[in-house]
Amino acid sequence: MPSYPKKPYLADERFDQLARMMFQLLSEVWVMRDRMVVMEELLRRKGVASAAEIDGFVPDPELEQRLEVLRNELVEAVLGAPLRSAETVETLVARGRAARERGPAA
Repeated sequence: MPSYPKKPYLADERFDQLARMMFQLLSEVWVMRDRMVVMEELLRRKGVASAAEIDGFVPDPELEQRLEVLRNELVEAVLGAPLRSAETVETLVARGRAARERGPAA
């Protein structure tokens, strides 16, 4: 495992923590956007659902609960980013790939 410098990259450890949070959020958003665009296109091509139907969808209570769990996981991942001080762009990309391969949470 590579050795990381002890001093902050951005002049202050707090800025480093914010940068880690930002990169974590960016990684999560990109993975979700990529999957969403692909799924919407597949649904459109197969005539299953249009963008208007997707936009107007109202989840049932079971899906609402699942969405809440997923939201909490996202919040934990983003706000927990400062705790993972060894985070690099490479590790973010690797985690994003792993999440994409894992697919949606059941």
